[in-house]
Amino acid sequence: MNTQYRQPKIDDAEDLAKLHLKVWEDTYTGLLSDEVIHGRSLESRIEQWKNTITKCDNRRFIELAVVDDRIAGFIFASTDKRDNDIEADSEIYAINILKEVQKKGIGKALLNDTFRWLRSQGCHSTYLWVLEANTNAIGFYHQVGGVSFQKRKKLDCEHIALRWELDG
Repeated sequence: MNTQYRQPKIDDAEDLAKLHLKVWEDTYTGLLSDEVIHGRSLESRIEQWKNTITKCDNRRFIELAVVDDRIAGFIFASTDKRDNDIEADSEIYAINILKEVQKKGIGKALLNDTFRWLRSQGCHSTYLWVLEANTNAIGFYHQVGGVSFQKRKKLDCEHIALRWELDG
């Protein structure tokens, strides 16, 4: 398995959209309603990714994991967090990895690259939200140093926030 990490190009939008939909279907079937899982079309996801890639600036970080010339995962983080009530100076918006390449170090590599980038931006802490029922992801985040610190209802389901201190 040959894995490379790189920033996205606008031409990656369709592959990212397909990956995003596939990971959501694989991960959240049975945990979220079908309406939520299938609520966005491929076309709308492609447009969303085109906009996200185009607007990527020095406050946003997106990295792709490319396995054997195929996008197999991504991480998206920003120094612009969405929750003003959370004590952290950055947020990881999403980390999605295809099921068939999970547990091969890709998630850890994406997180480590993101932590390095966030530190270079002067950040000292970051957090992300994860569906409480997604116990595989929560276990992974704890394994790589994430600390659960808050619960909140989002999309009519309980979510847990995990935080990482980036100093040291």
